[in-house]
Amino acid sequence: MLTRLRTHLDDGFTLIEVMVATVVLVVVMAATAPAFFGAMRITNVTGERSQATNLAVLASEQMRSLPYTEVGYATTPASCANPASLGVSGLGSTAAPVVLTSAGPLDSLPATTVEGHTTFTVLRCVYWSASSIPGSTGAYKQTVVKVSWPTTGGVVSVSQVSALYPGTNTTPTTTPAPTTTLPAQQQVVLPVCTAVDDTASPSSAIDLSWTAPVGGTAPDHYLVYYSTYSPGGAISTGVNPFSTSPSVSGLSWVATVGPGATYYFQVVAVAADGTASSPSNTCSATTTSPTPPSTTTYHSASSATALSLALGGSTTAYTVSSPATSASNNGTGSNNATVAQPTVAIPGADSFLSANAATQVAEANTDGTSYACAGVLSNGATLSGGSSSGPCSISGGTAGGVSLNLAALPGVGTAINTVVGGLTLNLSGASAWATGSAGGSTLTGSASLNGATVTVSTVGGLVSQTLSLSLPATITSQTDVVHAITVAISGSSNSVIKALATPLQTALAPVLSLTGDYQSSSGGVLSVSALHISVLSGAGKGDLALATVGANTSTTVTTSLACNVSSIVVTPSTGTNGGGVALTTSGHLADENSFQLAVSANSTCTNVQVAYAPSDCVPGASGCATSYASLSGTGGIYYGSAGTSSTVWNVGTTTFTVYVGSPAAAYSPLAQQQVILCTQKGNSGKC
Repeated sequence: MLTRLRTHLDDGFTLIEVMVATVVLVVVMAATAPAFFGAMRITNVTGERSQATNLAVLASEQMRSLPYTEVGYATTPASCANPASLGVSGLGSTAAPVVLTSAGPLDSLPATTVEGHTTFTVLRCVYWSASSIPGSTGAYKQTVVKVSWPTTGGVVSVSQVSALYPGTNTTPTTTPAPTTTLPAQQQVVLPVCTAVDDTASPSSAIDLSWTAPVGGTAPDHYLVYYSTYSPGGAISTGVNPFSTSPSVSGLSWVATVGPGATYYFQVVAVAADGTASSPSNTCSATTTSPTPPSTTTYHSASSATALSLALGGSTTAYTVSSPATSASNNGTGSNNATVAQPTVAIPGADSFLSANAATQVAEANTDGTSYACAGVLSNGATLSGGSSSGPCSISGGTAGGVSLNLAALPGVGTAINTVVGGLTLNLSGASAWATGSAGGSTLTGSASLNGATVTVSTVGGLVSQTLSLSLPATITSQTDVVHAITVAISGSSNSVIKALATPLQTALAPVLSLTGDYQSSSGGVLSVSALHISVLSGAGKGDLALATVGANTSTTVTTSLACNVSSIVVTPSTGTNGGGVALTTSGHLADENSFQLAVSANSTCTNVQVAYAPSDCVPGASGCATSYASLSGTGGIYYGSAGTSSTVWNVGTTTFTVYVGSPAAAYSPLAQQQVILCTQKGNSGKC
């Protein structure tokens, strides 16, 4: 028995035992896998966050190691323009970015860095920050570093905010510290500005209004900063160039600016002691662009012909045409219609055509429109009405007063005389109308065959019958009149006449085509025929009532816009004893580049220069001490410096006038703009 047991154990595992063990193992692994991979994912995220935190600390320390005056940007990154969008606690939503006068180290730092297999985006922002002491809006700088990276759950980030004080690092630098005219007084609620186009002058004026600040010192007056450049912060520190309004005592001001541009505005409240509030929100409006003047000259033409026949057979030919009545206008002629009633004389053709009267009307107008009416009429009928917008019409007359004997028509009669004894198309009148719009963009027309009937008789004339063709009063599309004739015959109540329809159609098909409202156009000319006749596949042709319009053309000449100056901007820099333009002890400019002039003008302005003089006289006027600054640039913004170092300046208000052209003439209507220059004389005072 023991021996048998050993033998059984030595046999190993059975297949069923192996399968059961495998199933148990798979179940255990499936239950523990999420926890295993979750632990790995947490480890990766923790590692990436640690790397990002180290990068944020490193970037903050890099900025702290720079000279204080070099911490900022010459061009604020777009992601830093709105501090509220960063989602960083401890940072004011209206903080103004620090803008340097020239590029600093931060402008050239890379925006991304790679650690391992992860790419981190490093955003560095610098803002001015206020302390609790009134008047200390730009007391220190606040640096923000935001490091973000992608994960399977989306983009995550870490942030580092740090304060940077002026004494942090005072290593000398060639980059001047950015200045600010931000407020000295603290307001609980800042002004809120609104800008809209001026109703009376939407191309040259913008209406500004704002609310009064709440809290703090009551304002003595307001100043409006404005520019065509969108500010990243306060216009007075973040935008170059910009303009400043005169002192405004109320809550509104009309800004006289240039056409076709968007202007941005900010308002500050100024107390009696000169301290100013923080800037309001940025409001903007866009002035309309001037429309270049243009002159359009029209030329129009029309003609009307009652009869125009050139029919021929094997041995005879007939040419009958009434003199055409024509009208044309080059934009300066008469708008009166030309009317003619030519004599209807049909020598040699009276065997197949008879008519009693004809009327032809042609009119061409100074506005570029034209029309023509032509009619072939019976006794007592008149052709009346008609204009560039409506057709003429036939009234009165005798039924059958106009007839076309098809059995006697050259080239046709021989072919059909074996089928019928007689075949005549009868009309009380035929008329055509054509009209063209100014410039010829639309050419249209219509026709009428009044009282259209056909008289058919059998060979020998034993049976004869007159049948209506049932044509509409006004035909507005090409109509096969031969087909209308055979249809009318096939509908005859007389069986003998009815039997002629099919053989007649076979006989007429190769020799005759009659088309109502036949229209043809070419080269901007439209011709409308009330009845177009074609014999022997075009060997002979003719028209009853032919109206033609065109070519109606137009020529537009656009005059270039005159020179247009949209703004004059003075951008002061910093003097040695406060903000403003530095003067020497003798009142001369200490530096001819101590401020810049910028004039926005269109491309038609040439020889642009600016004259400037004290505010008590008009630059360029007799007796007014005037200096001139030449400007450089083309068709956009012209720049120039203040002049020579010998120019004498008075502290206070200076008037600038733009001169353009050769010889130079003062530009109007934006001839002058007063600009208050904050100047200083030596070290005896400041702005």
